[in-house]
Parts: sequence; C-alpha cells; structure tokens
Amino acid sequence: MSNRPGVTGDKKHRFEGRDSGLEVPAILVTTKEASLLTPVSRPLNVAPASPPRPDLMEPITERAGVPAKELGVYHAKLHIDLSIHDDASNTPLYFVNNSFWTRNTPDVTLHAGSDKAGPVLGVAKYTTFSSDMKVGLGDPNDADVSGLDVAWEDVTKESKVMHSSYRWSMRLPGTYERRTFIWKRTHRFGLENEHKSAYWATTNFKLADDRTGEIVANFANDGMKQWKKLGTFVFRAEYGQEWELMVLLTGLAVIEKARRRDRARR
Repeated sequence: MSNRPGVTGDKKHRFEGRDSGLEVPAILVTTKEASLLTPVSRPLNVAPASPPRPDLMEPITERAGVPAKELGVYHAKLHIDLSIHDDASNTPLYFVNNSFWTRNTPDVTLHAGSDKAGPVLGVAKYTTFSSDMKVGLGDPNDADVSGLDVAWEDVTKESKVMHSSYRWSMRLPGTYERRTFIWKRTHRFGLENEHKSAYWATTNFKLADDRTGEIVANFANDGMKQWKKLGTFVFRAEYGQEWELMVLLTGLAVIEKARRRDRARR
C-alpha cells in the first residue's frame, strides 16, 4: 500500500546506483515513477538518406530526353552504303554513300531520297593520318571554288586511345548560340527489343549535350538481330532540321570509321 496520499495499490520498486564513485542510497518509488526512471529504447534521430546526386547518376537512364523520332538505318547492296527510313511510315528519307576507294570524293555523303541520285545534303571527310574529320552541310560541288557555301565543322576525337568519344559544335538553327555535343560509345544504351549481340557492338553511341549532360540522341546497333538493318537513330531533342542533319552526318561518319576499323581487323 502506498505511503503517498491519494495513491493506493501501487507497487514499490527499489533502485540503487552510484554517482561518481559515491554510494547512492537506495530509494523506493512507485511503478509510475519507475517508468520515468527506467531507460527507454528510442530510435536514433537519423536523417533520411539523401537522394542520389544527378551528376553521379547514369546519364543514359536518368538524364535522357524522351524519344521524339526514330529513324532506321538499313544496309544497301554489298553492305557498304546505307538507307535511312522513317520506320513508322516505312518511308525512305535519306541515302548514305560511303566511298572508300574513289579519290577526291567525300568519305560519307548524305543524299535526300532513296538513292544517290538525290540532292546532296551534307558530306564528311576524314583527315589523313588523323582520327579527326570535317563535316559540312550542303553540296561542295554546288559551292564556289573555295567551298565557302558549305558550313564546315570539325569533329575531333576526344578519347586518347580508344575511338569512343567525338566532339563537334554548331550554331543552333534560328539562334546565335553555338552548342557543343559529344558522341560517346556505350554498351548499355539501345532499343528495348535489341538483340543481346548488340551489347558487344562497337557502334552503339549516345549523343550528350556538353553543357547540360543530357542525352539528346543515340544510335542503337541491332547486332545480329536483323541482317538487313544496321541500327536505329533515336532523336531525344528538337533543335530543327539542320541540327537533325548534323546529328545524322556526324553519327554516320563516326559509325563508318568504326566499320572500317572492324573490316581491317578481319
């Protein structure tokens, strides 16, 4: 029975302790008072885990723009030239003439239409004894003698040893802003239904905006899934027709260089 007024039937508890080496007298307390003296296990006040930093995320999946257009790239005769189609409508849009043996001819020529009789939209020229190249929108044969009518841009290899990174710039259509983009080889970025063999392809590339790091386009190799199809260009940004042609031309020039290296190893 409790000795405190107004409290009945409360069980007494005996507590003993030491304080700085001194004896602490035993005391009698009620159950309610004991609950205040007994240590209670409480969760630590730990801050919730911070979300991963955007700059440390895999840019392929976390910072890629939504696909706006897909163009299929198909082999022409002898698997040298290429044809580019709008797969959604099965319409041939461009023809790619890859010239290896003909002198004084661009290495890559992009034509409008289904064959090389179509108007020339742009060309790429490889630099002798260098991994760099030049690309130009327009037809050099229609330009004046100095070629000033063609908008030439440099495509430079950024990677020191491997041919895995190429940088180029252009003035965005309708603006005075020059923007730099980088083609980077990747083994983990392709189409959802791509064949497993595409993982080992040397022509899987993603195009990153050098300023923002966003993936604005990519080329996904089809591997051995389709004998007639080389792969697919996926556009993930919209900067106008000239920009799309530059993406195609620079991408095709990089891909053709990789194909020539593969053929030379065989």
